[in-house]
Amino acid sequence: MSKTKYLDAAAPKKKPTRVTNVLVDLRANDETLKFLSRGQLAARWCYSTESVKRMTRAGVLHPIYLNSRKLLYPIAEIEALEADAKGVLR
Repeated sequence: MSKTKYLDAAAPKKKPTRVTNVLVDLRANDETLKFLSRGQLAARWCYSTESVKRMTRAGVLHPIYLNSRKLLYPIAEIEALEADAKGVLR
């Protein structure tokens, strides 16, 4: 076996790129039909994704479950929570 083949085989493999934080609009023009992923919501609020999970378990957030692992948060609900928080801070 040549030396170059050995080095190529021992080279670390790249992890596949993973697409996250994708806004899903479901081809709707209405604002009430837009959603955010868990990662997008965490970035929007400067929270960790674990904090968003805890808020979901506590019943503060009400996601739409696409399957057992994928869920989306309605942007209308998020904006309503943000408006309520601004009212409390004033």
